[in-house]
Amino acid sequence: MIAARHPHKAAADVAADWKSRNVYVSARGDWLRIAPHLWIDEHDEQCFLTAIKQE
Repeated sequence: MIAARHPHKAAADVAADWKSRNVYVSARGDWLRIAPHLWIDEHDEQCFLTAIKQE
């Protein structure tokens, strides 16, 4: 698991925005919980990287 915070946006807002792009993370207070699983594929990884770059 990975925890991260956005410097200017609430974690819940980031999680909701990413969900609309099929990137699923959890908001835990001010933190995003990112839990990549073994069954993700290259497409999932690319969606995640695209979401991060657009922030």
